[in-house]
Amino acid sequence: MIDLKEQKYWTPLFILLLALTARLLFYYILARHYGSASFWGPFGDSGAYMQMAKNFSAGFGFSIMPSPPYLPEAGHVPVFPFVLGLFYGHLFLFHIFQILLSASSAVLIYFIAGKFFGNRAAVLSGLFLALDPVSVFHSNMLLTETVFTFLLLLSVMFLSFLSSAKIHSRLIILSAVF
Repeated sequence: MIDLKEQKYWTPLFILLLALTARLLFYYILARHYGSASFWGPFGDSGAYMQMAKNFSAGFGFSIMPSPPYLPEAGHVPVFPFVLGLFYGHLFLFHIFQILLSASSAVLIYFIAGKFFGNRAAVLSGLFLALDPVSVFHSNMLLTETVFTFLLLLSVMFLSFLSSAKIHSRLIILSAVF
């Protein structure tokens, strides 16, 4: 159990809350402007991911085709449309999921920077990513960047603990998985 009375938890908690506030505020502004939670718009591959998620959730497989024949798609990564398909029909929940991943990335970068460069660099790195406009923007779009960044930082964090860990094989496996 984490004891929040300890001072070492306040900084990452502050970074997480700051990142969540920035991303949720931007989400609110977008939702208010576009009138719904489905403002994925014409940004990059968002339309293709939505079509693949729709086809997947309807049982037509991993296809970008809007109508039969539903030919398999080889030009896009499969994990993101698969996860999006699990949330299909509930885009609000998917946006919240992405916002949580993006805000958690700011905390991960805090721990990684702290491991290699000390506390000052950790705080600055975490604050920078928490308030980075590009990261805030991407956390609210249906694009792979948020999930990729989170998984990459998680992998780097597991790898960074290799030098001080006794059980190297478990950390190598965890870093390879993420």
